[in-house]
Amino acid sequence: EYETFVYDAPFFNKRIEIREMEKIWMKDRGLLKIKSAELTSK
Repeated sequence: EYETFVYDAPFFNKRIEIREMEKIWMKDRGLLKIKSAELTSK
């Protein structure tokens, strides 16, 4: 199973800018933990 996160698209008024994140691995799978994000102008 795969998941996606969309941070910018043509129909978004603003983009999501990821400021701080953490990669977490657990044997054969992982996740990306977003610790800080904000909306910014395009």
